[in-house]
Amino acid sequence: MTAWREFRPETAGKKTRKKPENKEHKEQVKFFQMVKLKLPNLYESKLIFAVPNAAKRSKSLAAMMKAEGMQSGISDIICLFPSICYHGLCIEMKIKPNKPTPEQKMFLESAAEQGYKTAVCYSADEAFGVLSEYLDNNNV
Repeated sequence: MTAWREFRPETAGKKTRKKPENKEHKEQVKFFQMVKLKLPNLYESKLIFAVPNAAKRSKSLAAMMKAEGMQSGISDIICLFPSICYHGLCIEMKIKPNKPTPEQKMFLESAAEQGYKTAVCYSADEAFGVLSEYLDNNNV
């Protein structure tokens, strides 16, 4: 038995399209759940956070945020907790086969030149491994 749907002439004969699954979002959520569970002190310090650059916005909100200083290419995850060798950590999350954009590459290169560890990660587990290795000598 199928569920009843209201008939609308304007949509008759048209197939409804599913929204594409946002796998990168799911991996980033999983990453922060892991951080919250396994590294609660770091999570609660608020020194690790997501940068919401990729969110869909109205043109007016996007213009307002750009005026406030939002820039494209900034990494998805920033950790401001310094390690022995680095000032902080910048992680760009991707889902294969996607690769960083030219703006994202430029940001990662600039951050690395300034003493930040940078990484492009393709899963929550990979990103958490990078973070764990980064923090390994700091007893977080």
